Amino acid sequence: MMKKQNKYDYIILGSIFLLLITNIVLFLRMNQLQNAILSALTPYTIPVGLQTGAKSPLFTAESTDGDRISLQDLLTNSENKYVFLVFSSTTCSACQQFWPELKRFAENHPDLAIIMMSNGEQSENETMQKEQDFPFPIVAWDENVANEYKVPGTPYLYLLSRDQQVLFSGFADEIGDLERIINDPPA
Repeated sequence: MMKKQNKYDYIILGSIFLLLITNIVLFLRMNQLQNAILSALTPYTIPVGLQTGAKSPLFTAESTDGDRISLQDLLTNSENKYVFLVFSSTTCSACQQFWPELKRFAENHPDLAIIMMSNGEQSENETMQKEQDFPFPIVAWDENVANEYKVPGTPYLYLLSRDQQVLFSGFADEIGDLERIINDPPA
């Protein structure tokens, strides 16, 4: 009788041991699958823009009027309190609704330099400049610059200090947002 009981005990212990090993293997495999899925999704994560306090990358681009616009020149111009860098698109409906607000804001703040990088064909950008009569330059979209600035969509804005520091990065679509950004920039 005792031998039979020991035999059952070993069978039960063996079964528990096998279940434990199976759970460990499943746990490890699930972690591998999770890591594979997260790695596969990495290219699809949305960038969130440069962080406040980061140094803004410099660039030079051609405006719709054919002038060379240098961010460095705008930042070092003593007449400019800040530089607003606006990423926009000619096909973006939120951008199109924002343009009149941006124009009014620019007219109310001549102490700010504003530059718009527009994701549109040259002819579309020229048409937009004529129709909106912006008092600031529009430059053609540069994918490298947009990537350096980690632009997640449009309209996306940066407020830059004269020492190239990012004071604000984010979406804004009305004049009240713009006023709040310049009236309370981070120190």
